[in-house]
Amino acid sequence: MVTFNFIYLSIILLFGSICLNADEHDHKYEVGEDVDVWATGIGPLANNQEIYKYSILPYCLSTKKPDHEHDTLGENLLGKNMELTNMKIKFLDNVKSKTICRNEQKVLLQDDVEKLAKLVEHKYQIYYEIDDLELTSPLGKYEEDSEIEEQKYTIYTHYDFEFHYNEDQIISVDLEPSSPKNLVKELAGKKLELTFSTKWIESEIKFENRLDLYFKKFKSEHKFRWFTIINSFLLVIFLGGVVVIILMRTLHKDFARYDQLDNMDAVERDFVDDYGWKQIHGDVFRPPRQALLLSSILGSGLQLLSMAFLVIVYVLATKVYLEEEKIISAAIFIYCLSAVAGGIYSGNAYTKLGGRNYLISAVLTASLFPVPVGILTLTSSIIASITHSSRVLTFFNTFIIFITWLLMSVPLTYIGSLIGRNFAKYDEIPCRVHTIPRPIPPKPWYLENHFVILASGIVPFGSIFIELHTILISFWGYKPYYLYGFLLLSFIILICVTGCISIVGTYLMINMEDYRWHWFSIGIGSSSVLYIYLYSIYYFYFKTKMYGVYQVTFYFFNTFLGGLALGLVLGMVGYYASYRFVRKIFGTVKID
Repeated sequence: MVTFNFIYLSIILLFGSICLNADEHDHKYEVGEDVDVWATGIGPLANNQEIYKYSILPYCLSTKKPDHEHDTLGENLLGKNMELTNMKIKFLDNVKSKTICRNEQKVLLQDDVEKLAKLVEHKYQIYYEIDDLELTSPLGKYEEDSEIEEQKYTIYTHYDFEFHYNEDQIISVDLEPSSPKNLVKELAGKKLELTFSTKWIESEIKFENRLDLYFKKFKSEHKFRWFTIINSFLLVIFLGGVVVIILMRTLHKDFARYDQLDNMDAVERDFVDDYGWKQIHGDVFRPPRQALLLSSILGSGLQLLSMAFLVIVYVLATKVYLEEEKIISAAIFIYCLSAVAGGIYSGNAYTKLGGRNYLISAVLTASLFPVPVGILTLTSSIIASITHSSRVLTFFNTFIIFITWLLMSVPLTYIGSLIGRNFAKYDEIPCRVHTIPRPIPPKPWYLENHFVILASGIVPFGSIFIELHTILISFWGYKPYYLYGFLLLSFIILICVTGCISIVGTYLMINMEDYRWHWFSIGIGSSSVLYIYLYSIYYFYFKTKMYGVYQVTFYFFNTFLGGLALGLVLGMVGYYASYRFVRKIFGTVKID
């Protein structure tokens, strides 16, 4: 009873962190009402994930206490440190020029000048947020070609805001910095005077359609994405057709040959060279080595697959395409709830493979992905703390995530494993396993396991290459990802292609009388991740200008975790497709 109370409490805490999003109350304003301008951080142009607090700049902040606190789980994980600026903007109030922090202007000392010069040289950007709309402005301009060192650094001292509104709601905001001043000659030893202006323009676009303004910028990209999706879909149809035709014709010949052998008497059978996949009927369902780990991989893969589909559906249903903090918080919550599905599949598979340590199986299933995530995230947080980045995970949010996993995900996984164990008795294998393992004959080099696994990842990788490239641009660049419909279609295509490839690879293996298909099918399914890793390395060195210990560490940590998650999902897909195939053909053929 106490355990379930803790589970309930953890659900409430996490759900509350999801609900405490970055909305400005109900997005409705009265004439003259304050429109808060939040600074979410600053960071170098080349390293958009390297974020620091806005308050490290010698700019003043607002003394006004905000109506809503901004310290949610998603914002913390994204490194957003919501600080209220002193830009006092009023709804529908046109302002030509207004000073920011008139009474709190700070004299720029030599240390301030040197700090700002360094930030300008590295092309630091300032990230703002108004009414859930993100804005970016360069801090200044670095004149690299200037021969005089003092003239290389300029700071923008004026910000032009252009608001588009419909009745009492903001539709869009544009920000243009101006009035560059030389940092050394004009600002050193003087008070830093920053100003802003506002212009309000009425719009016919309704609030619920305000994201359409953003989407219209990429209309041509939509057409290209549809073209690639259609090509990938045709690839799936072609590949599926090839698999069906080849296997049907091949299996038809196999069944005919085995039927002919069954009709022979014992003497005739001695003079016939019998070969093929039927010969391993007594070993094909033999439990593999490390069955505990294998079943945990399957459970973790299904849990991640369930989470991925549900998160995409959540984003499409709620249209929170650009609100990353909500998506991250929802993903954590959905992942924990999906533990039931992972536990069911893990417990079911573990029971079929002869396992008996159900508690250990459940704990391993629940820990297989979160533990690497926790280790690398905490390591990244420590590095962020050392480099003074704002991507430091707070103790409270760390505690909430850990308690939620411990008291929600782990128990749900165990409950699921109990359910899966009970269902295992209704799915008996069609062939009895022999006591003594059958020797495995030698195979040609091109049918060796490692070669087939490496070759199997090429086609699935090719089917998602365009989507992968888009995701990398979005995550590591300044272009938010919002095409979740395309992502869902690409994900389905990847799963279908992986399943087809796994069936073909498994058939080639068992036809060579090698019954060790369990781990082999997981290897085939997850093999495309190797090519994703290789492309990610290429992308880092040739498509980005990232630098610094934290950014490099953050890039490769997240690349590893993303590949690990996808590998678990596709490994599970490969195993499931191969299992259903093996079970089907051995359940059909007549066994003596």
